[in-house]
Amino acid sequence: MKKKTTFAALIWAVTFALSGCGDKSENASESVVSVALPDKIDIFNIENQSDMAVTLYYDVEEPTIAFIMPDGTTLETDELPTERGKGAVCYHIADAVPGQWKMAYDRKNNVNCNVNWAPDISPIFNA
Repeated sequence: MKKKTTFAALIWAVTFALSGCGDKSENASESVVSVALPDKIDIFNIENQSDMAVTLYYDVEEPTIAFIMPDGTTLETDELPTERGKGAVCYHIADAVPGQWKMAYDRKNNVNCNVNWAPDISPIFNA
């Protein structure tokens, strides 16, 4: 029984390490954060103005979110080009200003809710 417990703990630790749930680097070009209760979380922190894409993955219903710019201004999602798919919504932020961005959210009835961000290479802004 002890071998099974040790093996299970090892598998869990490897899965956790490989999932990107560990320490986030500020210089990472792409990151994933698990979202917990209604709150605010830090998302991307960029040094130069850039187009950014933020994708939210959920399992039950689309969460309500708003982005908070580095100066504290709230950017409502209805102001952004958005793509929706089954269990995901992607927001395109054109010319995101440098600094630490945050996301305010209400996860609603979702058990699993993850956010991913990366520089936006969408043709929406490159056309």
